[in-house]
Amino acid sequence: MNRPMSMFIMLIILAGSCFFYGEYCHAGGDELTVNKLMNAEYRLKCGKIKLTDGVFENPIEGAHHSSTEWPGKFDFGDLNGDGAADAVAILWSFVGASGTWVELVAIKNQKGHPRQAAALNLGNKVNIKSLSINSGLILLEIVRHSPSDPMCCPSVHFLEKYRVKGNKLVLVSKEKLHVGTTED
Repeated sequence: MNRPMSMFIMLIILAGSCFFYGEYCHAGGDELTVNKLMNAEYRLKCGKIKLTDGVFENPIEGAHHSSTEWPGKFDFGDLNGDGAADAVAILWSFVGASGTWVELVAIKNQKGHPRQAAALNLGNKVNIKSLSINSGLILLEIVRHSPSDPMCCPSVHFLEKYRVKGNKLVLVSKEKLHVGTTED
């Protein structure tokens, strides 16, 4: 997918997200907003980056890590029991010729400012089906590669549950899901 089309799709996702999560899209107060998350700093496998409108473009020409994008997969909920709405998000980092690192990022709400609590590289070209926060747990439905899958096409569905512990995301449970097809 070319870059302009990718940006257009991200804007459509953001607009839809604001419709469903409207109270989190308006700035102000001690709430995290989609806008704040799309313009925050993150520490990822590729290093420290700062998103601007959901995108980071590496200024170093020919660098292994070319860009990071916010694909619009996120949720708000309390991760640490303080009653404030924290967030969890997926970020894509484009590396090398065909690599796409998919990273899960837990973001704590510090008086309305996003502060990364933890990040976890989920792998190359995995497919995120759903992401949510429930009772302090991060619930992630993910499609991973079997040993025989080509890189383009992961086929094994899992429900993974994570908890923030210190500055790490700890896998609490992993359940293989039996799904008829990955095309939906």
